[in-house]
Amino acid sequence: MSVSRESGINKLILVQPGDTGMVHGSNLSYAIDRKPGDLTLAQIVSTAIPFLDARHDRFFMMVEGGMIDYACHGDDAATAIGEVWDMNEALQVAYDFYLEHQDETLIVITADHETGGMALGNSDYTLHLDLLQNQKCSAWILSDLFTQLFKDNKKPAWAQVQAIYRDQLGFWDTVEITADEEAKLKELYAKACKGKAKDAKNMYKSVNALGEVGIKLLNKKAHIGWTTHAHTAHAIPIFAIGPNAHLFSGWHDNTDLVPLLRKAIKE
Repeated sequence: MSVSRESGINKLILVQPGDTGMVHGSNLSYAIDRKPGDLTLAQIVSTAIPFLDARHDRFFMMVEGGMIDYACHGDDAATAIGEVWDMNEALQVAYDFYLEHQDETLIVITADHETGGMALGNSDYTLHLDLLQNQKCSAWILSDLFTQLFKDNKKPAWAQVQAIYRDQLGFWDTVEITADEEAKLKELYAKACKGKAKDAKNMYKSVNALGEVGIKLLNKKAHIGWTTHAHTAHAIPIFAIGPNAHLFSGWHDNTDLVPLLRKAIKE
């Protein structure tokens, strides 16, 4: 994107085409759920930087990879990892700009809190993160698939439920499912068959569980553990590069960040 200072353009609006990414609020699509044409965080950053740079000698951007938080609220490891990679793509755009303007560009990376309490290892010292590659959609979309199945078929066959697990999580085909694990999934299926929708827009609580438990089972097999669906008290890192980056070294309360930014800009 090329914008001259004389263009007279003073507002930039990026619009998500259609209703993609809007199924669960006005958010970008998860990287794992992204369809052709969906906006990405990197596209937004790569558009905003030249727009602001063309109009101002100095500018400030706050960019949030907010979908990481949502994924961790759902204890959804594959989706969360995809969002971190997606955030990295956006940071690369900013870093490329920094490389061209190292004497005047400060980049600070942090978060307001940690969510979910992800832990690597839940039984021994091995990891099977490769199993996460079998996940083809987020927990949100997985629950939606089950919901739609039960809306279209009041009591779908177990084989139809299995097909979703196979297609979206690789169960039975590339992810081994024991007889006990299948029995538990069948119990949830039986409960879902007995459930009733409150209205056309609300998902069955029991049907939702089919998606949630499927994600939980895959995480367990990958040896990833979670402590909560909420925020945690974990310390979060601060990374900084550029002029006055040293101000962000050490331990800080999150309320220190704004004063530190002001100090970095004034100096």
